[in-house]
Amino acid sequence: MDQRENRELNVPAQKFFDRSLGCDFSTTEFRFSAGKLDVLVYSRKDKCFHVAEGKLATRISSVGHAVG
Repeated sequence: MDQRENRELNVPAQKFFDRSLGCDFSTTEFRFSAGKLDVLVYSRKDKCFHVAEGKLATRISSVGHAVG
């Protein structure tokens, strides 16, 4: 994982979920058999997983090519 992407996108997203939703478990770059997720958090109270996929680019068109 790109350290800049982790520092600028994934860690703030992880902190947002922890702070606003009070999640019980959170991690960045969660690996599983089909690939990896940038941020994965779980809320025991809501019995719900939240997933965030971040894209870091210098131009907005770059994000469109990566996602679309």
